[in-house]
Amino acid sequence: MKLLQRSMILLAVIVVLASCSSTDVKNKTEVLDHKGASFGINEPAWLTAYIQGSNQSVEALPEYKNQTCFVVSFIDADRDFAIGMAESASGSSLIAQMIAETVSADAERRRAGVQGEGTSAAWTQASESMSNASYTGFRKSADWWRITRNKSTKVQEAHAFVLYTIESRILSDQIARNLTNIMENNKALSAAEREIYRDLIAHIRSGGFKH
Repeated sequence: MKLLQRSMILLAVIVVLASCSSTDVKNKTEVLDHKGASFGINEPAWLTAYIQGSNQSVEALPEYKNQTCFVVSFIDADRDFAIGMAESASGSSLIAQMIAETVSADAERRRAGVQGEGTSAAWTQASESMSNASYTGFRKSADWWRITRNKSTKVQEAHAFVLYTIESRILSDQIARNLTNIMENNKALSAAEREIYRDLIAHIRSGGFKH
């Protein structure tokens, strides 16, 4: 059971990190049951937006204006197990990993254009530090579950979703502060690498966090 739980946690991390490019599975699966079915309630707009698009699609909904949205998803053959994992998981930790992945990828793209800069232990350490950063202000806004069946393979799966939201400005400020602390505490970073961090911090402060 412990091994299965660890596997499910790893799956959740993978789902979160890939959430910025969710695939529309509308034509590949059919919904057999969902949280609101027995009450005659349709699936919520945020879930439809996420499944057909991404976290950004959720943010485009009027009710989430000026909010940054993260949908954490868990999948298992057993509905109750998937729901239990969603309820017990640390959403803030999973979201921190997703933020770290996005910010680190952005930093690497910026670094690729710097002449003469090779991979350094200091740069790697700085990137890894983002995964350990903490954020406050997240709110569990909604949750849902659904049972689907793949039309081709006939495999059934239970999906549990949790929607977390935070005011975009608050999150951007926290990310910028974390990056500043990482840069200032890592004395081994080169001048060029520090400039990359400064540019990234300025970009986040002015334009917000994009995931």
